[in-house]
Amino acid sequence: MENTDSEDGVLSVLEQQSLNLVEVISAQRPHVLDQLQNQVEGSVRDQLLQLTSPRDKAAWLVDHFHNVGPVECGRFLEIVCMCCEDMPMFLESQLMSVSGFVTGDVGNQHQTKRSTTVQISAKRPRLDHVQSYTDETKSLLLQKHKSFTKNVVSEVRLDETLVSLRRRIVPRGRDKAARVQVTTSASSSSSSSSDLQDSEEACVEDRVAVTSLLKTTGQATVLLGVAGSGKTLLVYSLGQRWAQDAYPALKLLFLLEFRHLNAVSRPISLKDLLFRFFLPAESDDQAEAVLDYVVSNPEKVCFIFDGYDEFRGKFANPGDLRGAFDPRCPLPVAELLSGLCGQKILPRCTLLVTCRPRDVTDLFDSSGCRIGELLGFEQEHIREYVRHYFQKRDEALKELAVSNLTSSRHLLTMCHVPALCHLCCVCLEHLFAREGPSTTTPLPATLTQIYFQILAAFLSRRTPPARDGAASRMSGARLDSVTQVLAKHAGLLRELGRLALEGLEESRIVFAAERLRPELAEFGSRTGLLCPVELTLEDGERQPGVSFMHLTMQEFLAGLHLMTSAEVSDTQFKKKLTLKTQWRAKNEPKTVFTDSLQLYLCGFLASTCTPYLIQLASGGAKHMVQKRRTHVVKVLESFAGSANLSGPKMVELCRCAHESQDVQLAAKVGSRQCFELRNIRVTPVDLEALAFVVSAAGESIALDFGGCSMEPESLDLLDGCRNVEALIFRSRKYDDVFAVTLSAVIPKLQTLKRLHLTSANLTEVGAATLVQALKNCPLIEHVDLSNNNITDRSLEKIMDTFPQVSNLKTVLLGRNIYTWNGLFRLVKMMMTCDTLQLVLVKGASVTKTEEVHEFNLHFIGRKSESNLNNLDQDSETSKTLVWTDYNLSVPRLKDLCDALKSYQGLTKLNLSRNWLGNQGVMKLLKLLSALGTIQEVIVSENGVDMDGMVLIADLLSKDTGLSQVDASDCGGKGLVLKFLPRKSKPIPASQQTQSQMRKRLDSEDTKQQGDQLRKTFCLKHSTIQPANMDRLCKKLKHCPGMLNLDFSFGTFEDNTINKLVKNLPSMMGLHLLSLSHVQMSTDGALLLVRSLTDCPRVKEVELRPRGEAFIKFWELKAEHATCKLTQYKLNSRNVKKLSEILEPCARISDLDLSSNRLQDEGVEILMDWLPKLRIGNSVNLNDNGLTQAGALHLANSISTCEKVAAVNVSLGDEEKSLIRFMQESVQEKSLSLRECHFRPEDLQKLVEILCRCPKLVNLQLSYNTLHNESLSILKRLAQLCALQNLEMRKNGLCPEVIEELFQNISHYHPQWTIRIEEEWMSKEAMVVLVADCLKVNANIKEIGVTNTLLTVSLSGNANLANHSAHSVDTPSSLTSIRFANSEIMGHHLVLLKPVLSASSLLQEIDLSLKNIGIDGTEFLTSTMQNLRNLRKLSLYTEQSSEDEVLSIIAALQGCPNLESISLSGYIISDEGAMALRRVLPSLPHIKSIGLSQGSGWSPQGALALIMGVVQCSPLESIRLDHIVLFPNAVICLAQWLQQMTFLKSLRLNRISMGTGDPEELSNTVLSLMASLQGCASIEQIELEGMRLGDSGVQELMKHIPRWTKLRRINLADTSMTDSAGERLVQALTHCTVLEELDLSKNRLGYASVTNLGEILSGLTHLRILNLSENQVTADGAMSVSAGLMNLKHLTKLHLISIGTPELASVADSLRHCVNIEDISLAWNNCGDEVALVLAKVLPKCVKLRWLDLECNRISREGARALAESLRFSFSIEVVRLWRNPISKDKEYALRQTEPRLSFSST
Repeated sequence: MENTDSEDGVLSVLEQQSLNLVEVISAQRPHVLDQLQNQVEGSVRDQLLQLTSPRDKAAWLVDHFHNVGPVECGRFLEIVCMCCEDMPMFLESQLMSVSGFVTGDVGNQHQTKRSTTVQISAKRPRLDHVQSYTDETKSLLLQKHKSFTKNVVSEVRLDETLVSLRRRIVPRGRDKAARVQVTTSASSSSSSSSDLQDSEEACVEDRVAVTSLLKTTGQATVLLGVAGSGKTLLVYSLGQRWAQDAYPALKLLFLLEFRHLNAVSRPISLKDLLFRFFLPAESDDQAEAVLDYVVSNPEKVCFIFDGYDEFRGKFANPGDLRGAFDPRCPLPVAELLSGLCGQKILPRCTLLVTCRPRDVTDLFDSSGCRIGELLGFEQEHIREYVRHYFQKRDEALKELAVSNLTSSRHLLTMCHVPALCHLCCVCLEHLFAREGPSTTTPLPATLTQIYFQILAAFLSRRTPPARDGAASRMSGARLDSVTQVLAKHAGLLRELGRLALEGLEESRIVFAAERLRPELAEFGSRTGLLCPVELTLEDGERQPGVSFMHLTMQEFLAGLHLMTSAEVSDTQFKKKLTLKTQWRAKNEPKTVFTDSLQLYLCGFLASTCTPYLIQLASGGAKHMVQKRRTHVVKVLESFAGSANLSGPKMVELCRCAHESQDVQLAAKVGSRQCFELRNIRVTPVDLEALAFVVSAAGESIALDFGGCSMEPESLDLLDGCRNVEALIFRSRKYDDVFAVTLSAVIPKLQTLKRLHLTSANLTEVGAATLVQALKNCPLIEHVDLSNNNITDRSLEKIMDTFPQVSNLKTVLLGRNIYTWNGLFRLVKMMMTCDTLQLVLVKGASVTKTEEVHEFNLHFIGRKSESNLNNLDQDSETSKTLVWTDYNLSVPRLKDLCDALKSYQGLTKLNLSRNWLGNQGVMKLLKLLSALGTIQEVIVSENGVDMDGMVLIADLLSKDTGLSQVDASDCGGKGLVLKFLPRKSKPIPASQQTQSQMRKRLDSEDTKQQGDQLRKTFCLKHSTIQPANMDRLCKKLKHCPGMLNLDFSFGTFEDNTINKLVKNLPSMMGLHLLSLSHVQMSTDGALLLVRSLTDCPRVKEVELRPRGEAFIKFWELKAEHATCKLTQYKLNSRNVKKLSEILEPCARISDLDLSSNRLQDEGVEILMDWLPKLRIGNSVNLNDNGLTQAGALHLANSISTCEKVAAVNVSLGDEEKSLIRFMQESVQEKSLSLRECHFRPEDLQKLVEILCRCPKLVNLQLSYNTLHNESLSILKRLAQLCALQNLEMRKNGLCPEVIEELFQNISHYHPQWTIRIEEEWMSKEAMVVLVADCLKVNANIKEIGVTNTLLTVSLSGNANLANHSAHSVDTPSSLTSIRFANSEIMGHHLVLLKPVLSASSLLQEIDLSLKNIGIDGTEFLTSTMQNLRNLRKLSLYTEQSSEDEVLSIIAALQGCPNLESISLSGYIISDEGAMALRRVLPSLPHIKSIGLSQGSGWSPQGALALIMGVVQCSPLESIRLDHIVLFPNAVICLAQWLQQMTFLKSLRLNRISMGTGDPEELSNTVLSLMASLQGCASIEQIELEGMRLGDSGVQELMKHIPRWTKLRRINLADTSMTDSAGERLVQALTHCTVLEELDLSKNRLGYASVTNLGEILSGLTHLRILNLSENQVTADGAMSVSAGLMNLKHLTKLHLISIGTPELASVADSLRHCVNIEDISLAWNNCGDEVALVLAKVLPKCVKLRWLDLECNRISREGARALAESLRFSFSIEVVRLWRNPISKDKEYALRQTEPRLSFSST
């Protein structure tokens, strides 16, 4: 019966598993299939052989043996089990079990079948080996689990232990770009950390139980957890569950700990790994059987690798594994493990690897694995754990423990980590045992302090830890304090610390027992600090070992050793404290054991830990500990100053600062604008540390948690973050639960201004709760809820709340789930909100869907709303609606406009990219006509073409409300229409008379209304055909008011331009035609120039192919017009055509043809036409590629064209050519030729040209390299009878040529002034040249040297022409000789003695040298004896001796006719002062005395000097600048001044009266001012730097009305206030001939400056005005500008730092100052508006040389305008622009354009 059942069972199993069996057989190799076919008899086998498909053959075999009987079927199944590969374990086991029970007579079977049966019968024992090993594995794992959990407080419930699994998601279909990005990221095989940290929007987290990790076979999982999170406990619990058959799909499970693999140094095989380091096999047969099973069935095998962070090596890249894998072949251990963990070896196995989060970057390629992170205890779990821990104590103590722990936020956050929760319980237990149960027991504040308590608790144990032992101790006597406990065991603790540190250095956790002294081992075991472990050696042998109770305790003891041990040198300590190990880069070697070491080192900084550290340290402890703590602080401060810390680094730094409890250090860490903690898990401990540093910093910061994982309940810790301005959350991980929790937190953040919760899973519930909470955030301004799951229905519920949020300004709600109808209702509803400013709806037109990418709301905050009543109607109702990229249809457009009609507050509407087309846009404008407040409509990219633009042009002309049209690409790309508010619409054109329009435009009182009449039609980047141009112009000519027409960046053919030009005369309202960057031909440009003659309203034509180009029009008729045509490369034909166009035009004032490459031929043609052209002011021909021939053509115009007044040509690197004209009769002409390098034949032509010009007065030849052979030609210059000034600078002339030139000139008698400068003219060479010139030319009247410039004035004495220049009897005309050269020394002057001895007419000697010296003094004194006519002696030196001074003073007695003496810079002793007192009164004709910058005398000497000066009568000038005059000398001067009725000039600038009583000095000054009463003839008075004050100025003002001849007054820096200045200005009205006025560096203000502006019109002779460093207001500047218009003689104006940037009016008034040479508007913060005005004015200032604009706000645009203006300004030498907001590269480009622009400080 039993046999029958077995036979039936075979057939039944075969029938049940037939499909699986067919799959297995069909997948076999051909030889296996042949072997199975041989089991069929020959006659039947023919049917089988006819089949070709392996699957058909397998199905035939299964069906055949199902019908032949149970015995044959059983034999067949045995063969299948033996031969077939990759058979599922369950199938193989079932087939073998039934086939083995089959019995029967098999005699009739073939012999081969019996032999095969004998061979395959050996497979059953192999399966038995696997089963037995499996049973042993289960037994081992159950035993290990029991051992591991024996001291666990509470039961491990795997079903309730949660893991957060990261899961990538595909973004919503509306974000195609994001989908592509995520797909690309998912397919990347990079192993960088960025791959493991998922993108913020592309991953979510699923919470699953730990038990689910092994339910899916073939899956690789990385389980992350911080130290103490329970990873090892959980994997052993998983092993227990597997042993209890919880995972039937897994036949085998191997649990390996990385810490035991650190001992492996040589390669091992997979077999060695499994049977040496897990469970050894009972026999080789068993090992082989298990290994074969593992290799053959990896999907039934699970590997658990625990603690990768404890592995000493670093994984290799699995992709680098070479060759086929052999499980018996040894591999390097790291390579073997990385292959297993990366599933490159046994690819279908189930894998679980645990490690800490920081080490995940070192693991294998994570693209195919799951990453999960253990979630810590929630608060309820913490309370439950504490109750379990104290369950054997009474209920009161248990609740007291729970109360203490939960009331301490710090302890509660640390208990999030299970191990730390346990340690906190131990800490409380120890504190209660020591201090007694009390609610006032002080609790530790940091992790380090907790570990000190834990260490004390363990050291207090006398027996191994046990629950009852703890209880008995707690009921006994109080325990010792931490300090006392540490003192008792200090020696052994130092040993343990040394062992711990050595372990960290060796990357060792498990130590061999033999390494420890027995006493140390017993101490560690007794206290529980060390735990016994089994150490697996490399050969698989086991030996006893120990490890610390936890890795964190090993780190703590190692940190103590580092901080307190003298064995550790300072150098070693500093190396340990780099803090980089936690934050290493990918390419750095893997480092272990660094999770907590740096935290403990920072925790030792707390003052609470100081006594503990001192107790453990040896001699000199306090100094050493303090030194090391100081170093820790410095290291942390260096990290705090870094601006490039990543999220993990920032969190770790915050934890270090928190651990230190150093508020100052925390403030430095928290002093940054934003904390970016993206894509990491943020634990409660992290948030607590972050709150600590943020609150310590006291600065407004933003917290960016984009993509971070955090538990909702941990958000409560954010309320400790004071000064948080922004919170940013961005990830699908955040859902409604998160939002609800956050809603309870944000009202506590009173400084919160911005909240971002985007790319999340927020729905109606979360959004509504969050928005309601915002009402309690008083400062919230910006809310971003984009990319969530908010629908129309949920949005309607929260929309009413937004206007109630007090200060809300912006709400972003895009990329949620909306429909058209829902949006339409919401927009309509929001438009009625009083505080709403902007509604923005942006769809996704690319996808042709109604998806909303952006939905933003902008509000006026309540702080601004309080001012609404004070605003006009426009400001109250100003609202903007933006609805773009939504494919709006015309029906929907009508619905939208109808809705907007019900509310009149809309001012701006943007419907871009909606494909409305021409008709749709026109319909829109018609629908919007009822909206009187609409000001701007944007309909860009709506399919509008030129037909539509013509319609809009017609609307612009007819609709007086439409004021501006801005379009591009014929309206197809950009199209913006702007309207005037209804209340400001002007009178229609049909109702206006011409007189009415003219009155508006001309009257200043109606300027605002005139601006409203201005209209603009802008059509850029467009190609306009002739017909369309004609249509546009015909529509626009009816446009009312002033019209600006802009065709910039367009492309025009000649016919198009022709149409435009023909329509210009009829476009009476046209004000500006802009043609910038328009592509057109040269002929087209010339057609536009013709508008100057065709249209009399044209006042300016400026055209260039690349750059700004325009035509400006006057209202009626332009009296003058300018034409600028540049960069067109005009040829000869173009020049002739241009001249023909310009000939009939009599209005042209300036013609600019720069940069046209005219070359010599083009210039020649233009010069031929020049007499026919009626040009009023100038012709600019810069940069036209001219040669010397072209320069001669230009020079020739000075004789051929009567109106030409000046020609300036420079052929240098920056080629310049300018011709100036005068309309009145030209009497004097000027010619300047620079860098022309004329050849002799060119010079010959030049001289011929000059001889034909009888009015040539000024000739300048500079930088021309005139060769010596050119001298014969230059000699003819003497024949130019009208020439008065000849300037020759740096022409390469040698001394002989210059000498011969002067000799040649001596034959004539021209009254010339000659200026010559050469590089070699310095020192002795210059003196020699002067002497030689005087020898060869007796007509030299004055000769002077200034540095390297020689200036000679000729007398034109005809009587001397017949005398020989070399005759000793030749009389000399020389009357003045001057030297001002710091390189010429006194001994050089000896060379002049022969010529000066013969200069009997010499009246003036002026020597300004660095050092005259003894030789120079002797020469001077000896020469003076022969100069009886000497009238003026002026000497300045920087170095002098007493003998030199006395010699000069003595020589003065031999010059009885001296009228002026100046001894500046001399050191005059009291003896010299006495000598001057005697000599000066003896000079009968002396009128002027100067002793400026002198020094060396005492008060008595000063008195003597003054006595000598004042006794000279009648004295006209006294100059005592920059000297020390003691009060007695000043009083003496004051007494004598009353008698000096002939005094004309008094200069007392910067005199010093020494130190003394301030009141006495003030009285002295007043006496001096009062003494001026008798000086009725005064013409010049300078008192700069004298502290007059208002009283002194008031005394001075008494005399000013009588000084009607006053020409110069300098009261700079005299402490004058605005009130005194106002009275002074009134007094100056009597000084009608005043030429110089300096009131700088005072405290003048509005009153005085305004009055000055009013009187300037009467000071018509004024040449210099300086008001710098006063508080000139804008009104004051306006007043000054009005006065400047009458100052025709003004040469210098300085308004430096006058307190107002509004100087445009001043700049504009300078056009009237035709003689201005020096202007400074520096340090005024002036902007481009001033620069632009100056750019227009500069060409009018033909004598201007210096313009200072440093330290203003002039940008590149303003500087570029100035550079353009300099093209017309040859006289300007430099424009200073230092310290203006212009970048270095822009400065360089501007300097290349115009070298006269200076950006340096010097």
